[in-house]
Amino acid sequence: MNEFPCLRNQPALSNLKGVLIALIFAIAVCAIYGQVIDHEFVNFDDHGYVTHNPHVIKGLTVEGLLWAWGFANDLYWHPMTWLSHMLDVDIFGMNAAGHLLMNMILHLLNTFVLFALLMKMTGSLYRSALVAALFAVHPLNVESVAWVAARKNLLSTFFWLLTIRLYLVYCRRSTLYAYLLVLCVFLLGLMTKPMLITLPFVLLLLDFWPLSRFRFGESRIKNGQTDFNRVGFLTLVVEKIPLLLLSVISVFISVTSVKGSTVSFDTVPLLLRLCNAVWSYLHYLFKFIWPVNLAVYYPYPSEIPLWQTAGAGLIVAAMTLAVIRMSVRRPYLIVGWFWYLGTLVPVSGILQVGLWPAMADRWAYIPLIGVYIICVWGSADLVSNWPRRRAVPTVLAAIIICFFTVTAWSQTRHWRDSIALFKRAVTVTGANPVALNNLGNTYLGRGQVEEAIAQFSAAIELNPRYARALNNQGVALARKGDPNAAVDYYRRALRVIPTYAEAHNNLGAALRVQGRYAAAIVHYTKAIQLKPNYAAAHYNLALAFIHSGRPQLAVDHLRNALEINPNNTAAAETLEAALRLVRSRKLVAL
Repeated sequence: MNEFPCLRNQPALSNLKGVLIALIFAIAVCAIYGQVIDHEFVNFDDHGYVTHNPHVIKGLTVEGLLWAWGFANDLYWHPMTWLSHMLDVDIFGMNAAGHLLMNMILHLLNTFVLFALLMKMTGSLYRSALVAALFAVHPLNVESVAWVAARKNLLSTFFWLLTIRLYLVYCRRSTLYAYLLVLCVFLLGLMTKPMLITLPFVLLLLDFWPLSRFRFGESRIKNGQTDFNRVGFLTLVVEKIPLLLLSVISVFISVTSVKGSTVSFDTVPLLLRLCNAVWSYLHYLFKFIWPVNLAVYYPYPSEIPLWQTAGAGLIVAAMTLAVIRMSVRRPYLIVGWFWYLGTLVPVSGILQVGLWPAMADRWAYIPLIGVYIICVWGSADLVSNWPRRRAVPTVLAAIIICFFTVTAWSQTRHWRDSIALFKRAVTVTGANPVALNNLGNTYLGRGQVEEAIAQFSAAIELNPRYARALNNQGVALARKGDPNAAVDYYRRALRVIPTYAEAHNNLGAALRVQGRYAAAIVHYTKAIQLKPNYAAAHYNLALAFIHSGRPQLAVDHLRNALEINPNNTAAAETLEAALRLVRSRKLVAL
């Protein structure tokens, strides 16, 4: 069976076909995602990554570069991602359309690179094109493109694919320079998103197929358009060790950088995480086949029955055994399947940070490439003996691609603004406190306080220990003019998370309104201890000092607030007033 049809006999024709196929990809991707020019930033990480981030909104600055490469962000260490957002601000300002169009361009670029990469490795034009087409239009990838904060997913995938492409150069030339290029680009990928830690294992899979670098004799194999040397298995493992070391370092840095934001096992028990991880492997496959009812956030269920987990585990194990048995004649099966299983491990949820969902569409962006390969190459083998082995598969493929394209276009519409996005999530998932909380935040941002209170109340009813919703309900009640009720909700939030800096700051604000300046100062100070670069807390603490008759103590905190956010005109005006008060008191003392 010829797995790698050679195209060198007709290079001009194949190149023309490749260009036409790439043009079709561009049309399809633009048709799906061109609508983002009318979309807004959404109230789900976009604020933290761009719109409310004082370092990012300044664009590329020396201060911003130092911050991006630092380790005090309470987020995964991914300086390349920060630099990407800063560059967008320099180019597009705070226009969401520009940021989203850049996402679309990156997705299209990833599609082109994937197509070219598969062509280079296998020599199969149409199979490579179909895999790339599935990647381009699949609805599960909408989240990665239509969400500004998902930039790290797109950019890291580009580095992932580019690393593989450079690895092909190394496999052909085996020079130190070629290997160093692989290491450098892989490092850039890890500095974009730590999920790329599994790439060394994927390269080992590619050594098996389609590169066929495993040595079972002393011969060389001609594969597609490039000759690759066969080497021993131990050599293949040893050459991955530097890449594995980078992965280990990335894991260490990632765990260290988010140690203050990890979700405890009291909040999400270990058994539930393990059960969900097993079940998710099947759930992603279901969504690959039938990608409807997609949502921005899938909440953890209260429990997953052990029988359901055991059943899912048995199915996955049975599929794995079947793949291994058939891998001798169909090696693409073992590569595609273990690509899928392995690349989902970093997002399995054993270690959780922040609002970690049960699963996420964006997490399937890289893993499903393995499934696409299985489906395309497997389908080609399945119909190889059919009397109409070209016409029928072509029609079926066209129908599937059209279905995915229309579904992806429809799913992209739900990302036009926060209201549409979170209403859709509530409709799809039902009891979803995170979606309700973010919907309430959106209403609050638009001044619709009563609507916000209703959403926060619904979220708290579903999860009485949801600290963010408790804190936000306090903010809404304070805006409504009920500081006493607000204080109660802030205290409830702090009983759940005593290190919740925002809740300490908000509680201080409510106490200050009540004239309880000493108590307010205690909570402002605590907020700053927990989050030293918290500009709002510095400013509020300064106000509390001024109102309590100690303007000299306010000066340093106002200067800190301005250093963190130089655009804070209120802090600048208050600093001038505080300095005048200090000077006048000195004159009186004289």
